[in-house]
Amino acid sequence: GVSVQLRVPARRCTVVRVSRAEAVLFFDANHLRGACGPAIFFGLRDASSLVAVAAFLRGTGGVELLRYATAAHVVGGCSRLVAAARREWPGQTVFSFSDNMVSTGAMYAAMGFTKTNDGDPNYMMWSARHNRLFHRRLFRHTTIESWRNQYAPDVALPDGTCRDKEEAMNVWRVWDAGLTRWELPAG
Repeated sequence: GVSVQLRVPARRCTVVRVSRAEAVLFFDANHLRGACGPAIFFGLRDASSLVAVAAFLRGTGGVELLRYATAAHVVGGCSRLVAAARREWPGQTVFSFSDNMVSTGAMYAAMGFTKTNDGDPNYMMWSARHNRLFHRRLFRHTTIESWRNQYAPDVALPDGTCRDKEEAMNVWRVWDAGLTRWELPAG
């Protein structure tokens, strides 16, 4: 079939820094996982609007591409934004993760990234009461009481395992297919 999505060549766009507020709105509208935490945001603007945004975070292992999303079919968009991050942080390795449930990682391979690790399946926590996913770290023995106090203060937690407590709060493990790590060496 024919795509009805607008096709925008990245070379005809301007690379810009994007505010956190604008990035959050963009990711919430255009990325499967929505917005991410603190980051530096680069975007591509065509003549009229923001058409792509990437979120990067510099750490000890290099620069992580946390999110990339588009509002159109932006040809070469991710590559152009990775190049902007490499200019911002020269000499740094850029790495990212693809979600095996929804991606083969072909975008990373096309940009010259190398697959460095196939991760094992993992899980998030689904709260039926809140109709949303929460990160599994919130349900450790050391944090589950805090989560309950904030999100389910009316639930009495039983003695026992974290699973017993999760069940009492109507929170369930939802498994994924793992993440694949991709890396673009410094250059």
